[in-house]
Amino acid sequence: MNKTHASNKPTVSVIINCHNGEKYLKEAIESIYSQTYTDWEIILFDNASTDESSDIARQYDERLKYIYNDEIISLGAARKAAVDIANGEWISFLDVDDIWIPKKLELQMEALKNTNCIASYGGIREITPDGEKIRDFYPTSRNGSVFKDLLMQFDINMVTIIYNKKFAIANGLYFNEEITASEEYNLFMRMAVRGEILVQYAILGLYRVSENSLTNKQISKWAYERRLTLDKILLDDASLKVKFQNEFTEAYARADYYESHYWISNGEIDRGRILLKKISPINLRYKILYLISFSRKIWRMVHNKKIKLILSRYIKF
Repeated sequence: MNKTHASNKPTVSVIINCHNGEKYLKEAIESIYSQTYTDWEIILFDNASTDESSDIARQYDERLKYIYNDEIISLGAARKAAVDIANGEWISFLDVDDIWIPKKLELQMEALKNTNCIASYGGIREITPDGEKIRDFYPTSRNGSVFKDLLMQFDINMVTIIYNKKFAIANGLYFNEEITASEEYNLFMRMAVRGEILVQYAILGLYRVSENSLTNKQISKWAYERRLTLDKILLDDASLKVKFQNEFTEAYARADYYESHYWISNGEIDRGRILLKKISPINLRYKILYLISFSRKIWRMVHNKKIKLILSRYIKF
């Protein structure tokens, strides 16, 4: 498929949110211009960058629409602002330090044809800041109604997700501007309740892992924001708590784990251990984490980035 961009209403809008992203920005943009599927536009939302990001963005043609915001806003607010501007039927995202494989959009748009799916996502390859492979990560959810699976293990990534904008608007599904650490969890969990999602078991993009990633800085907010999302879903439809009782128990327990991790990492071990004790009966994973919390040395070792990467093949943190 090599569909030519022929109108002012492209099929796909690619959102790039940027704040001082000059180091990798050109590589990200080039991976979009290299797509075999060409019916797209780029909305590059510059969140008050002070580096050379604007100069890089202005090197491209009219398919890249550059918007400069003169004050820093939350990532959720920035993503929402960019989506509001987008003209495409489908919305996708590429952060400044990530990369798409050349057939990413072609594979997704071809697979979405003749389906009722409201979104699609696939696998990613995690890479170092220098571009070296760390590991390949494939979705674990089953294709179709994935909400139950996502309650157990949320694996939708921003590198490959693409969703139908008309469906999102019709169902009032927008990025929550007040959420700053897990805006994708909030939006796509609420989306998964309402429609089927196409899961593609192929590597569609490269995700650059760094110590300065937003998620690494803001783990203290994961617990609150996860509970906020789950509470909102149940407020909209309380029957889901009965239908997916075990899965909601796990989803809320994961929030407790995140909070306990935060407290233990900040030296408030007893406070964190209370939360782990509460969730330890749920499954063996939390029971092991509770026991590990009695040894700061083992806790730190288990949560060391390299060790955790190895353990994550067997235990979901």
